[in-house]
Amino acid sequence: MTSRAASSKNFSAATTVSMRGARLPGFLLALEEVIASPETRVKYRIERLLGEGGFGQVYLASRVGRSRFVPATVCVKASERIDGWIREAYFGNLLDGHPRAIRLFDTFPLVQPGNRVLYCLTLEYARHGDLSAFLERAGRGWPESSVRREIAGTGSSGLSTATSYTLAVRIRSR
Repeated sequence: MTSRAASSKNFSAATTVSMRGARLPGFLLALEEVIASPETRVKYRIERLLGEGGFGQVYLASRVGRSRFVPATVCVKASERIDGWIREAYFGNLLDGHPRAIRLFDTFPLVQPGNRVLYCLTLEYARHGDLSAFLERAGRGWPESSVRREIAGTGSSGLSTATSYTLAVRIRSR
């Protein structure tokens, strides 16, 4: 987790409330902002920043309205770069239905004021965190043989080593 995500945990309730609807410098989406997928027409309310990294920023979000396919609480990944978005969407679809993979519910571009485009993914919210959070809580790393076994068990046959490495990022902690 980056310092910005870590520092957002330290905001008081008053600060958080006063910042709702305002896009803070460095943040791609604003708290309480409602975004909509033009394809599925599902709307999502941005609740808080969970973290950021090479892909972009990840937010906790709530679905607005009803959907048979999207749960009430999800993660929305937002990025200004299309390349990572395309890869993540591809692997999300490839792993659809796998019991150990984070589910991908929606992929859409979001046109912002000034014609700035954000590329968004709506993903299953893993409330206990990602694999790195699991390993941090466990207090020890996994041996390489265990990591290779997890990757092989999640990927489909014929995938290259580089592709399997990418899949390891999406493995849900046990």
